[in-house]
Parts: sequence; C-alpha cells; structure tokens
Amino acid sequence: MQPGGISPHPPRPFSSSEKGSFKTESGEMNYPEIIIYSVNMAEFLAPMKRKDWDDAAAYLLEKIRALKLAGADFAAISANTPHLLFEKIKADSPLHLISIVEATREEAYVILSSLLGERRNLIITEHYCFI
Repeated sequence: MQPGGISPHPPRPFSSSEKGSFKTESGEMNYPEIIIYSVNMAEFLAPMKRKDWDDAAAYLLEKIRALKLAGADFAAISANTPHLLFEKIKADSPLHLISIVEATREEAYVILSSLLGERRNLIITEHYCFI
C-alpha cells in the first residue's frame, strides 16, 4: 500500500521501533513506499483568501489526482487549512482520504474514554473533543 500526502514538511525519520515493525519474518526490511506531493501554499491560499472554495478544492484535487497517477492507494491531508475543504475534496477524490482531524479526534476519544471511564461526560463535536 502506498500512501500519498500533501504537506509542506517532509516526513520525520522512522523510529527504531517503527523500523522493526517493517521487518519480514525472515528479518528483511520491508519499508513502505511513500509518495509526497508538497503543494505551493501561495497557490492554494490565494483562492482561500478570496473565499473561492471551489477553486481551492480543485487545486488540491489536482494534486490528489497526481498522487493517484503516481501509484498512491490513499492520501492523507496533514495540514489544518485544507481541512476546511475536506468534505468537498473527499466527495471528488480518486483516493481514499485520511483526515488528521478525524484521526486525532477518534484517538482522543479512545484515550479520554479509557482515562475517564464513566466519571465524566464527553462531548464530541465535528472537529474537537471536550470534557
């Protein structure tokens, strides 16, 4: 499986424990192939500043399509601003999209639920988790 991503930052190096998780049963290293498409933020932010959501979404979809052509099986949107358009982009994306907002919210819910149990009520909103 080859992930694709849109981010201005390169991925961090794999930790020792992560490297170990890529070993095959015979001990060979089997690192995943990763495709990164770093977008020109000025080109993306220009339509955002004009509140031209369709143009901004089209720009990101163009990059996601390029990831698909490069062989990616899914894409992760790892910056905050594009998440304002996540649902619009997701509807037309040729790749399964992973949202850092959704993934973080789900993990926070699991952690908070296990820590707090029944002692507190959790209020889950569209993007955030409150106690």
